[in-house]
Amino acid sequence: MSPTVQATIFWVGLISVVGIYIYRKRRANKVDYSLGLDKLVAIRKLLKKGQFTEAESIIHALKSDEFTQVIDYTALSLKEIHFKKWEDYSPSSELVKLFFGVYYLHQAWIHRSHAVAIDVSQDQYQNFYDNLDKAENKLSNISNETPYGAEVFARNIRLYMGKVNYELSDQNFKKAVAKDSENVWAYLHQCEAIQPKWRGDDVQLKNFIQNLPETPIIRTICMLKLCLDSFIVEGNYFEDSVEDLRSFAIDLVYETDKKIKLQPVQSLHRFLVYNYLKGLTGVLEMEEMKEKYDKIVGRYYTLYPFGINL
Repeated sequence: MSPTVQATIFWVGLISVVGIYIYRKRRANKVDYSLGLDKLVAIRKLLKKGQFTEAESIIHALKSDEFTQVIDYTALSLKEIHFKKWEDYSPSSELVKLFFGVYYLHQAWIHRSHAVAIDVSQDQYQNFYDNLDKAENKLSNISNETPYGAEVFARNIRLYMGKVNYELSDQNFKKAVAKDSENVWAYLHQCEAIQPKWRGDDVQLKNFIQNLPETPIIRTICMLKLCLDSFIVEGNYFEDSVEDLRSFAIDLVYETDKKIKLQPVQSLHRFLVYNYLKGLTGVLEMEEMKEKYDKIVGRYYTLYPFGINL
């Protein structure tokens, strides 16, 4: 086994423990990654039926947050054969390559499972690496000039984090925000990739926090994420500026709750905020607030912080 593969097993094993911490707290009812949007459901039905032109027409009219979500929704609810048929129908389509690449990216993590490293078999690891390679094959064949560039680069952050290639992961983050400075998911993936559990360090985290854009939704989600992740790894990612993490986290919850009451988030990114508030209030044992966000989230879980739940 190569040193790179050994490193991958170690660090992926570490992050899996984090995933299980929250995964076991989920409800038993099935997650709905359409987030209640009828047009995403319609796109899935059209793709499943092979009505690709009609599906593409709706896809091209989506807002950027909806576009990201429909990729995840279809990738997690359709089968490989559906994407193969779409690829046969439009063999040179970069849109198909993007959807198909994300399908394989999710399959990689599904095959690996949420188990701790010692409980993951060699077959599972092999499937993990094989699907990451398939995802890379699809995504790397999309041109840099594609109109889907920001989405592709954001997905590549997660891809190369899994392949333990942090140089390419960081390059793709920079490309993603160069294409779209308000790309929420690029910041979210990068926020994960630079943490010590993925062989990042405190200097990278400090620089990341200091250089967050003024865009409220990006700052809010990243701060919630780093706060929740601090508790999960039993550390403090804000140790240079925050001595009492629990008090800081409680204040952050109340502040965020107040902000979204006064100025509700209109984009689908609101579900990321709701999910992080659900997770953080659970860790903090803020029962009343947790019950509130349990109800708001319902079946509409997001991939961060809860991972894939099928």
